[in-house]
Amino acid sequence: MKFDELYPSRFLKGTDLDKPLTLKIKDVEIQRLGGEGGDEKPVLSFVGHPKGLVLNKTNAATIATIVNSDDTDDWTGQRVELYKDSVLMHGQRTACVRIRAPRGSAGADIPDAGDPLN
Repeated sequence: MKFDELYPSRFLKGTDLDKPLTLKIKDVEIQRLGGEGGDEKPVLSFVGHPKGLVLNKTNAATIATIVNSDDTDDWTGQRVELYKDSVLMHGQRTACVRIRAPRGSAGADIPDAGDPLN
C-alpha cells in the first residue's frame, strides 16, 4: 500500500495528477488548516470533484491573470487546468500542483451534467 493511500488527504497534491485535469471553480473560501492553532489559507473547491486545492500565492496570481480579476468572487464558474510540476523544497525536488488556462481538450474534464454554474 502506498503512503498516500495510508494517509488520504482532502486536498489535491501533485502526486494526484497523473495527467492534467480541467475543472470548474465552485468557490474560494478561507479555511483554518492544521487544527485550532493552524494558519488560515484560501482553498479552492471544484464542481464535481471531491478534493479542494490549498491556494498558494503563485497559483492565486495565475488564476487572477487567467480570469483577468484579482477578486475571488469573479473566479466562480471559471475553468482552470491543474497539472503536476515540481519545486525545490528543502534541497529536494517535490511534486506540486500548478494552474494554467485550459488547453483545448487536453486532460480529463469533469462533466457539467446538472451543474448549476453552466
